[in-house]
Order: sequence, then structure tokens, then C-alpha cells
Amino acid sequence: MTKEGPIKTEGGIAVLGAGSGASKFDWQWLAPPVSRYAHIAIKASCHGIEKGKMSWDDARIALVWVDSTGKIVPEQLALWSGHGDRPQKFSDMIAPISRNGALPKIIVTNRGTAGTFTIESFQVQQVELRPGFRFQLAGILAAWLYFVWQIFRRSVAPAGSAWPRPLFAAMLWIGFAWLSSLPGPWVPWRPILRAFPVSAVPPPAAKKLPPPAPPDTSAIPPKKAPADGPPVARTSPPRPAVTGGTTPAPLEGGLVRWYFNKIPSLKRPMHLCVFAGIGFSLALLLGSVRAASPALALSALSEICQWLFGFGFDLGDVADLALDAVAVFAGVLLWRGLLSKLEGKREGRGAPAVAPCGG
Repeated sequence: MTKEGPIKTEGGIAVLGAGSGASKFDWQWLAPPVSRYAHIAIKASCHGIEKGKMSWDDARIALVWVDSTGKIVPEQLALWSGHGDRPQKFSDMIAPISRNGALPKIIVTNRGTAGTFTIESFQVQQVELRPGFRFQLAGILAAWLYFVWQIFRRSVAPAGSAWPRPLFAAMLWIGFAWLSSLPGPWVPWRPILRAFPVSAVPPPAAKKLPPPAPPDTSAIPPKKAPADGPPVARTSPPRPAVTGGTTPAPLEGGLVRWYFNKIPSLKRPMHLCVFAGIGFSLALLLGSVRAASPALALSALSEICQWLFGFGFDLGDVADLALDAVAVFAGVLLWRGLLSKLEGKREGRGAPAVAPCGG
């Protein structure tokens, strides 16, 4: 662990003050982690933090990765951030820490121009998925697919519809729900109601080391005063070993997480485009304007999961729901308009020719 800036530690509590530069301390793994995930629990608060020029100049805890050259690679994960007065709050989460070609590092920093950042407790524990969890997940998805398919076939699609189309609609609905809501782009993940589906790895038992023997000074000659001369170059300590190549692997989370991090300005236009496409596609597959209902349910599910994962719910989320509703109805109306146009063309081609009247 390294420290920098005005930091006070007392009774297991660390207080990071503001100064001319950032005050921070960090931990870095010295070898690749043996587990893909870590359970991180934080109890922290900030008081009077004034932000600097940049958006990240506040009180912040971040998970970063260091490559073989010692540089921090892109795509870091924010674990905690705040400014002004933020009361003490305990939060825990699961973060992917394994990344081939880089070593994880956790940085706790106060980059504000004023105020204090208090860390009361901070725990990091490597965890693994439960044995058989992936098979359980596959079974749950299969049961979910059957359940949604039956709802679509019995309640949404017109009577007598062929079974493949409601099945494809159910696959589309579940696929979008998985990408946007469960587990969604929420990296790191917050536990929902109960612990994340992992079994905690117990910390290693503390070992009692024997007290160090006093050094034998009998054979050590007395120190001599250093002679004047050119300064001696100091060698830097060796870098931690990094395996898996020099180019770090991409961060876990996929395209949706990348979009949320890289293109936040396109969030609202993407809401309109995506949910218009969902409304149109479900209406096309199910052949009914009632397809608007499951499309609107997807919008509600994504916002509910955002709240459950600990990202809050505010007026911006209400605006997202309104935009999603407008987009869904626009997609369904587009399907209905195209269908009416195609039916009109068919009726025109199928109408009998009328002979001209003789004079």
C-alpha cells in the first residue's frame, strides 16, 4: 500500500483531507488474482467536498488495472464517488477483478479542492461462483423462456397463430431483458435483496510469526562518514509479474456497458431507437397491437433493476420511461401502418378488372 497527501489514520478510520494535490492511498495485487471476482464492501462518507475542474475531482474509490509497463490501462470501474456532504453509508458489490495482461489496483483518493473523505471500513474478498451455478442459470432461463412463450401465445398473439412466432418473440424479449436488466450493464454489480450468487472464500488464517532475533552487530564495522562525490543512482524495485501477454484483455461487461461508459450523450436517442425497434419487432412477430404491453414491461423492468442494483431512481428515470412509452407506441403504429399498406396493395392486385363501357 502507498500513501500520498494529507491522510490521518486512527482507530481503523482513514480521513483524507484536501490539499494542493490529490491525497490518496492504494492497494495493488502483486500477482494475478486467483478468482475472477471480488466482493468489495465500503463504509464511507464525505464532508464539504468541493469539486475541482474535472468531473472526477471529488471523493472517489476506483478499481483500475496496471499493465506490464506500470501504466494504468483504460476502462476503470468507479466503486464509490461523492461530493458536498454525503452521509456515511455502507454499500457492497461484486466486481470483476481478473483481467489477463494486467493487475488490479484499488485507489482511494480525495481530489476535491476542500473537504474531507472518511473511510470507516473497507473490505476486499475474492469470491467464486457456486458449483453448478451455470447449469442452474441455464435451467432458469429455459423455464423463463417457456413461461414467456405461453403468455405470448395465449394472451398477446391472435388465436390460431403458429407457435414459432410467439417463441421467437419470447426469445427476443428475454434476450433484451438479459442485456439491459439481468445482469445488465451494472458493472460492478450490487447484490439484489440477498448476497450475489457466489460462495464467500474465507480469509486465510492469521499466522503467528516468531519475534525477530536481534541483529548480530559484533561483526559489523562502524559506519564511516560518506565522502563527497557524485550521487549514486538508486534502482527502482522490480515490477510485479503480469501474465497473459502485454495487451490487457477487454473489461468484462460487453457492448452495453461500453455504450453506457463511452456514449452517455446518446442515451435518450438510443432509448427512442431501441424501444421503437422492440415495439415494431414484437408487433411483427406476434401480429397484434397488444405487443405494446410486453415492450412497455421491458422498459419498466430495466428501470426497476437499475434501482435494485443501487443506482437510484429520479426524474431522469421518469423521463426515460416516458420516452420508452412514446417509442414503443411509435414502433407499433409503424408496424400497423406498414401492414395496412401491404393489405391495400394485395386488395388492389386481387380486384377483378372492370371492362370499359361501350358508347
